Order: sequence, then structure tokens, then C-alpha cells
Amino acid sequence: MTHRLWNKTVLALSILCVMGVFLVNVVIDPANIFNHSHSLNRWKYGFDERLQKTSYLTHRSDIDAIDTILFGSSRNTYYDQENFEGLTVFNYAVSNGNPEEYVTFLDYARSLKGTEFENIIIGLDFVGYGFDDKNAKSNALLMDDIKGSFFWLKYVSFHMLVNSMKTVVSSTHTKLGTRVYDNNNNTYISRVEPDTTIATAKRRSGSYYSNMVFDDGYFDALRDIRAANPNTNFIVFTNPVSTPFLDAIYTDTALKERYFQWTREIVDVFGDVYFFTYPNEFSQNYMTTSKDGDHYYKETLKTISRIIQDKTNIAPYGLRLISERMDIQMDDLRTRVQNIVR
Repeated sequence: MTHRLWNKTVLALSILCVMGVFLVNVVIDPANIFNHSHSLNRWKYGFDERLQKTSYLTHRSDIDAIDTILFGSSRNTYYDQENFEGLTVFNYAVSNGNPEEYVTFLDYARSLKGTEFENIIIGLDFVGYGFDDKNAKSNALLMDDIKGSFFWLKYVSFHMLVNSMKTVVSSTHTKLGTRVYDNNNNTYISRVEPDTTIATAKRRSGSYYSNMVFDDGYFDALRDIRAANPNTNFIVFTNPVSTPFLDAIYTDTALKERYFQWTREIVDVFGDVYFFTYPNEFSQNYMTTSKDGDHYYKETLKTISRIIQDKTNIAPYGLRLISERMDIQMDDLRTRVQNIVR
């Protein structure tokens, strides 16, 4: 074989290889660029929720029909969009989601829609108050990339091919992973045995709050979201956690004071908060209502969805905190927590 023929052969094989990778990625569509659904991509592997959800919103959703955006952390990714009767919801929750990110997400979503959303639902975590946001700047670059004309070139990538193959595996096996999405942007949550949940919750809660770095920029971001959307109805709630997690907060004096500060501040921002980060049926029965003590099964999330939308029947599950009664309610909360610690 001559040198020239060898070069041509290598070039042809390289082109065929790249075309094959591109074709597989287009057919499986792990990044939600296209709008096709079939048996090989019915459960998409969640390799980068920020990219996948932003791409879904950009390329697959009917943005004009969406009247409600849901923000939150991994705990909120498990909310089915259909849980909220009468609302057309896009679930924009992502793992380790932070309010400073929500500012960027919301600005982007509004740029697509051209107006405010009727409703914004926000699920908040105490642990989120202690997370440094490392994604806001990179998210802005990501969104520019997704809106660009050459975003589809990401499918000329072996890295994306790996994600395609993981999607195929998820779609063709009965046992799904913990972070897979269907083609309606709803995710799957696996069930575990109660004994496993108890062991996991005790293990995780022991160190979960140990490295928190509190930043009041968390509250500034929430205020920015509130101020930038004066005509929007806000539905704000805090996510439930299990008894081991609550014990970790309540038995640490400094952490407990931060918990009270977090509670007061979020009520001060929004005026009305559904507060589930508190001893309730969810926290007490966590071994059957959650998979690990702070990621709850969909039946629980459906109950929460109904409560925060209908504004009723919160008593067995938590508290409705209102700014006009904040001083009285905070005193009551402190008393209840102190009685629990005793």
C-alpha cells in the first residue's frame, strides 16, 4: 500500500467513524437537541442536568405554553411536572441547585419566553444555604452555547457517545439507575429497602452539614429573583428531611441558629413559605417515604405538590410561615425545637 493510499484509507475510516458517532448520538439524542422518542431513548441517562434541561427547554419545549418554572436541588428533580393540576410546569431543578443559579436559569427562560412566568415554584434546602455556587458563570456560557447554531456539533463526540450508550442501557433494562429522565423531563427514583434507608440516612446525616460555608449571597439571589418578577406568583417551600438530619441540626448550637436564620430570611423575602424542614410525618416515617433520608419518593412529593398548590392540609406535615406572624411563629418554632432536643 502506497503512502498516499494509506492516508486516504485512514481519512476515509476516520470520516466513517465520526459519521457513525454522530449518527448514533443523533438517534439517541442524550442532550435533548431533537424531538424524537423511541424505545432506545425512553430513559435518558442524566449526565449533565444543567445542559440537558436547558437544551430541552430551548429545543423541545413549547415555551409559550409553559406558565410555571420549578427550581430546586436534586430533591426537586423528582417532582413530576404533571403533579401541579392546571399548571404547565417545566422542572428546572438540578443536582446541587443554588439560588444564584436560579437567577441565571430564570433570565434565560424569560429570554426565550419574552415575558414573566405566571408562577415560579422554588424548593429550598437548608444545606443549600451552605453551598458555594460554582456554576452560575459556567451556566451563562452553557446557555450561549446551547442557543448557538453549532450546538449539534456536540454529537461529534465520543464522550457524548458514552452517554448515548448509557441511555440505551437504561432504556432496554428493567432495572433503572437513580438519575434517568423520560422524554417528558420527568425523572425516575428507585426504591430501596427500609433498613437500607435507615443506614444511609444515619451515615449521611453524620457528616452532611460539617463543611457548610454560609454565604448571605444566597438570600441576595432570592431577593433578586423576587424583585425581577413583580407580576409573578411565587410558591415557595422547604424540602423535608428525615429525623437523623434534623437531629444533626438541632443538636449543634451554631447550626441550629443558622437554621433559624435561614427560616426567618426566606420568609422575609417571600412573605409566605410552606415549611417542611421540620419534624412531621415525612421525617418520622422516612424509612418508607424516602430512599436515603432526604430524597423522597414520588407519593410524598405528590402530597407536597397538592398542599402548596391548594394551600390546605399542611398541619400533619409542616408549617405555613407568614411574614405578618413571623415573630410569633419563630418563637413557637424555637420552643418546639427546644422541646425536641430535650
